[in-house]
Amino acid sequence: MPRNNRPRKKYRPRPVVKPFNQRDAWAIEGDAHAVLLAIEYDQVAEEHLAMLAAHADIMRRIHPTGTAPRVQADTLIRIVRDIQSRPEI
Repeated sequence: MPRNNRPRKKYRPRPVVKPFNQRDAWAIEGDAHAVLLAIEYDQVAEEHLAMLAAHADIMRRIHPTGTAPRVQADTLIRIVRDIQSRPEI
């Protein structure tokens, strides 16, 4: 015999907000990784710089000042500006 005769509550899954680094990490960081590889092998195109700048801008907006991801994002922005300021050969 059951101890309680009340009916069970209906199951309702709760929405869960996962941080960016736990859900689809490669989908988020894969573009930046590919761009950094292109920079390393001197195969930089304008769309690579645009993807890198967009990724760094999102990281700058998410993380507070002084944290490691924010410092890395600031460094990436500086790298993009340096590459864009170089004269074309």
